[in-house]
Amino acid sequence: FANVDRTRRQGLEAALALPLAADWDLAASYTLLKAEFRSDYLTCVGTCQTPGVTVPAGSRIPGIPRHQGTLALRWSPGPWQAALELQARSKVVVNDVGTFSAPGFGVWHAEVGRNWTLSGSTLRAFARIENLLDKTYVGSVIVNEGNQRFFEAAPERNALFGVQWSWR
Repeated sequence: FANVDRTRRQGLEAALALPLAADWDLAASYTLLKAEFRSDYLTCVGTCQTPGVTVPAGSRIPGIPRHQGTLALRWSPGPWQAALELQARSKVVVNDVGTFSAPGFGVWHAEVGRNWTLSGSTLRAFARIENLLDKTYVGSVIVNEGNQRFFEAAPERNALFGVQWSWR
């Protein structure tokens, strides 16, 4: 790891919540982030004592996707709710010299739940299936991992059951 004289992170974030019809709504979010080194610096590739590989200004900062977003369609008739969500992310560079990257992905999630109102509080029970289509993808990365084991697999299809209690 090295200190770099200058870096820059520029981007934008947007979110949208849109009622579609009675009991239906659409929610979306998007982040665009251009994260880059603004000055050249020397780094090591593999094991070395003296950095000798130049990372040029304008190279992407590893571990930061350029694009990521979510899209959710929700249905909530009365105390019931159901949702279908898409989570997506573009490729992620994993080392300073940019020779390795994790591919982008899009995964689907589904959820169903029910609310009960109890004297000034709300009890919510829900069930959620994440990675609905059981897609294999890189869930996280280890930036500049010395043995080039940069990638950590995301969980396979899994279920989550929960209870949430809110009071005022």
